[in-house]
Amino acid sequence: MNPNNIQQSQQPKKDGIEMKYATLSIVRELDDDIQNGRVTDMIEFLTNVGERMLSKTMDGSMQDRELQEYKDYFYDIEIINLTIRFLKNLNRNCPDNFKPERRCAVWGR
Repeated sequence: MNPNNIQQSQQPKKDGIEMKYATLSIVRELDDDIQNGRVTDMIEFLTNVGERMLSKTMDGSMQDRELQEYKDYFYDIEIINLTIRFLKNLNRNCPDNFKPERRCAVWGR
């Protein structure tokens, strides 16, 4: 049997569109992670890390760093923000009780 045929048979299909890279097992795992709130948990974790990093600039603890360290620091924050945007896009159809916006509203009370 041709390995390409095996890989193609594992690909999820939606409306007749064949996926090139996402196997059915990957899609199932992602669906489970979204359904159980694990993607939302990652979003919250990264949001907290980014907020802690930014708070260091506000309290003055970043002032003693070298310029390159400072640039690297903000580059890390940008990576965190890009990852959060990607995860939010994956998580946009999550159950309402796991939506980050809903949790933020509850925390604000």
